[in-house]
Amino acid sequence: MGATPKINILAGKGLFWIFRRRVLVWIALGILLLLAAFSAAMLGNYSNDPGQLFPHGSISGNMFRVTAKSRLGDSIQLEFDSGQPGGAPALAAAAETLADRLSSWPEIAAVDFKISVGGISALSEFAAVLPLLHDASILETASSEQAVQKARKAFMLPAAPVSTLRFDPFGWNSQFLLKLRSLQQLSGLKISLQHPFMTDDRAERLLLNLHLEMPQPLDAQGIAEFLQRIRSEAAELLPSAKLTIISPLVHSMENEQTIRSDIFKISLTSMLAFLLLFFLIYRGALDAVWIPLLPFASSIIVTGIMAAFFQNICLLVLGTSGSIAGLAVDQGIHCYTAFTGKQRFKKLAGIFLPLSLCALTSAAVFLTLVFSGIEAYLQLGLFSGCILLINLLLSFFILPTLLKKRRVLHFPFASFRPTMGVARVITGLWLLLCIAAAMLLPSSKLDFNLSALDGTSTETLQAEKTFQQRWRTDGAGDMIVITGSAQQEILERCESLETELALSGQCFHPATLCPSRQKQQENLDSWRRPDTARRLQELQERLSRECQQAGLPPAFYELFFQALQEGIKSGLEGEAPPFLQEISGRLIRRQRDTTTGLFFFAKPQDEAKLLSLLRTLDATGNSAWLSNEAFRLASITDLKPILTRGLLLACIAVLVLLLPVCRTPWKLCIIFLPGLTAALWFSGLLSAFGLPINLASCFGMIILIGLVVDYGIFALHNSFSDSSTSVPTAVFLSALTTLFTSGALLFSSHPVLFHTGLVLFCEILFSAITALYVVPALVKVFGKKPASSALLVALCLSAFVSGCRSYPRDTFAPRYLDGAKAAKEWQAFHAAHNRAGTQLLNMKVDILWYSFPMLLALQKEPATRQITATGMLPSGAMLFSVNGSNGQELSKT
Repeated sequence: MGATPKINILAGKGLFWIFRRRVLVWIALGILLLLAAFSAAMLGNYSNDPGQLFPHGSISGNMFRVTAKSRLGDSIQLEFDSGQPGGAPALAAAAETLADRLSSWPEIAAVDFKISVGGISALSEFAAVLPLLHDASILETASSEQAVQKARKAFMLPAAPVSTLRFDPFGWNSQFLLKLRSLQQLSGLKISLQHPFMTDDRAERLLLNLHLEMPQPLDAQGIAEFLQRIRSEAAELLPSAKLTIISPLVHSMENEQTIRSDIFKISLTSMLAFLLLFFLIYRGALDAVWIPLLPFASSIIVTGIMAAFFQNICLLVLGTSGSIAGLAVDQGIHCYTAFTGKQRFKKLAGIFLPLSLCALTSAAVFLTLVFSGIEAYLQLGLFSGCILLINLLLSFFILPTLLKKRRVLHFPFASFRPTMGVARVITGLWLLLCIAAAMLLPSSKLDFNLSALDGTSTETLQAEKTFQQRWRTDGAGDMIVITGSAQQEILERCESLETELALSGQCFHPATLCPSRQKQQENLDSWRRPDTARRLQELQERLSRECQQAGLPPAFYELFFQALQEGIKSGLEGEAPPFLQEISGRLIRRQRDTTTGLFFFAKPQDEAKLLSLLRTLDATGNSAWLSNEAFRLASITDLKPILTRGLLLACIAVLVLLLPVCRTPWKLCIIFLPGLTAALWFSGLLSAFGLPINLASCFGMIILIGLVVDYGIFALHNSFSDSSTSVPTAVFLSALTTLFTSGALLFSSHPVLFHTGLVLFCEILFSAITALYVVPALVKVFGKKPASSALLVALCLSAFVSGCRSYPRDTFAPRYLDGAKAAKEWQAFHAAHNRAGTQLLNMKVDILWYSFPMLLALQKEPATRQITATGMLPSGAMLFSVNGSNGQELSKT
C-alpha cells in the first residue's frame, strides 16, 4: 500500500512503550472508564424524541411537529357490532351510559357519541346570524317569486314544515345544508344522519370516539392495562356486542412489544452464535473475550463525553451506535489475529497503516453526518466516529497487553491465491453478476411510506383496514391540521389557506360555517350600509305584496326579516346558535394550551401541485397535511439534497485520506470495489425479489458506506504485500462475526430491525466475498499495474452501462405508419388546429446503432402547391432543404 518502514517502526515503538508500562496504562484506563460512566449516569439526559430524526427546518420535520402538537393521535375509536342490521338502536342506551362513564375518567377528555337532531329545527335561528356568516351580496340570489311559490306548495301539503319555511324564504338554509353535505363528502364519514347517535347506514354498528388527555406518556404495559379497563367496562354494559378498538395507542403498544420480543430473540441468537464462534473458530481461547469488551469500553467513554456536551441524547442513536460499536469488533479481530506466533509485534505493527486507514475513512464517513442538519444524525456521526477512533487505539495498543502467547490462528481457505484459469472464471462470474444486477436496477422501487416500517400485527392492520372500509367512503378527501393558541387564530388561518391554495368550493373548514371575527365584521359592515338597508326594505315590501296577491298572509315571512334585522343590530354581541357551536366543536379541538383545527380538502392529482401544496403549508409553520403520500413527497424532497451532499462529502473525505497512500487509480478502484459490488448486488437482489428500498434500507446502506471500505483496504494490502496470512484470516473472522450478529436480526418481526439486518447481512457477505476472492482474481488477471487491458475493460463496461436504459413501451410505444396514414393524420391535425404555413415535426434517423434526432420543418404554399422540407439539428443548424411540387423535386440543398 506504499506504507513506509517509518510508520511500522513508529507504531512498533509505541506498542513496546505501552506494553512495558501496561499496569499503569490499565489503571489510567480504569479511571477514565469510571469518570466516563459517572458522567454518562449523572449528566446524561436520554429520550426517544422522533423529532430529532428530521432535518432542521424541513417539510417532514414541520409535519411531525405540527402533528405531535395537535395530539390527534391521542384518540380511541370503539366499534360495537350488534351482529344484525338494525340492531344498533337496541344497544344505544347502554352505549350512552358507557360514554358517560368513560367521560368521567381522568384520562379521557371527551367522548363523541350523540348527534344533535335539533340541527334542522335550529335553522330557524339561522336568520339572526346570517349577517355574520355572509355578506350582503347574497341578496342578489333572493327571488320573491320563488319564495311565494315555495309557500304555496307548502300549504298544499298536509305535513309540510311551514314554521321552518317562514325563516327560509330564499333557500339560504339549503345552501348551508349543502355545505354540511360537502363536509360529509370530504371527511369521508359514513355515518347515518337518521339516528341521534353515531351508527352506520345499516344501523348494525355503534361508534364511540374517545379524546384522551393522558397526564404522562404510557409504555406498552400501561397502554395494555388502560385498554383492558375499557374492555371490562364495555363488557359489563354491552355483553352481547363485539368490541373492536382502533387507536394509534395500539400501534405504539404492539411496536414496543414486538421490539422487546425481538431484542430477546436477537440477544439469545447472538449469544448462541458467539458461543459457536468461541468454541469452533477461536478454539476456546479465553483471552478472545477482550475483543468485544473493548468496543463496549469505547462506547462508555464516548457516551460520557457526549453527556457533558449534549443536553439530550437520542436513545435511538445509542442503539444504532451500539450496533456500530459491535461492528468495530473488526479492529480487535485484526489485532488479535496478527498478534500471534513469532515476531508478533512486527506483524501487528505491519497492519497499523491499513488498520488506521480503515478507522479514519469510516470515521470520516460518519462525521459527514454532522452536516446533514439532523440532530440525531449529528449525534450519530460524532458517536460512531469517536467510537471507531478510540476503539482503534484500544485494539492496537491495549488489547496486546491483555493477550497471552499462542499459536497462529490460520484458515487456509481464506488465503486465496488463484491460478490464472480460476481467476478468469471468477472474474467472468463477477462481471456477469454485476451486469445482471445493473439490468435489474431500473425496476427497483422506492418506498418511503412510514407504514412499511410499522411493527403492528397483521390482525390489527386488517382490523383497521376493515374499519376504514366500513366508516369511510372511497372518495374521501385529505386533511390538513392547523395548530394555534386560540380559536380566532385557527379561523383566520383557515380563511387565508383557502385563498392561498385556491381551494374555494373544494374544501371545508371551521371558518366555512362560522368565519373569523375579522370576516364577520366585514360581513356585518356590508349589511349596515344604507344601500343594503334600502334593498332589504324593498325586498321585504315586494315579498309582502306578492304574498297578498297569491292569497297568502302578507306577513308570512315577517319573522324572517325581523330576525335578520335583529342580527344586523346586535352584530358581534350575539352568540352562535347551538348547532353551529356543535359543528365547530368537532372541527376545532382544545387541549391544554393548544387549539387544533381540521381542514378537509380535495387534493390535486398533479404531483407538482402536491409538492407546491406541501411547501405552502410548510411556510406557515403551524399547518401540516396528514397522509402517507404527503410524508413520502416530503421525505424525498428533504432527504434527496441531504443524501447527495452526504455522499459527496463522504467521497471527498475518503479520497483525501486515501490519495496520499494510494496514488494510482487501480488501487483506488480495488479499495472501492467491495463496497460498490455489495451495493450493486444488494440493490439487484431487492429488485429480483420485488422488495422496495425503504427508509430502513437507505439508513443501513449509508451506515455501511464507511464500513465496507475496510474490506477494500485490507484486500489491497493483502494483494500488494508479501505479509503473513493474518489479514485474510482476520477479514474472514470479522465478516463471520458480523454475519452472525447481523443474521440474528433476520429473525426479527419488526420491519426496521429486519431490513437493517438484511442490509448488514447481505452487504457484509458480498463485501467479504469480493475482498477475499474477487480482488485476488482481478489482480491475478490484470496484474498489479494494469495498463491497456484494464482501460479496455473499463471502456467496455462504460459502453454497456450507457446503453442499459430502456423506456416503457406503454409510454413511448413505437408507431409504424405508411405514407397514406401519415398524410391523413397530418391533414386531420391541420384541420383541427387550423394552422397554415409552417409546421414542425420530430424526426429520428437511425444509422447502425446510432440515432440522430432532428426537427423537420414543412412549409406549404397553397397558391403554387409547393412543399418545402427543411431538416435541422436541435441546435438550429440546417442539415438539408428540399423543395417540390406535384411529386417533382424542384431544388435540394
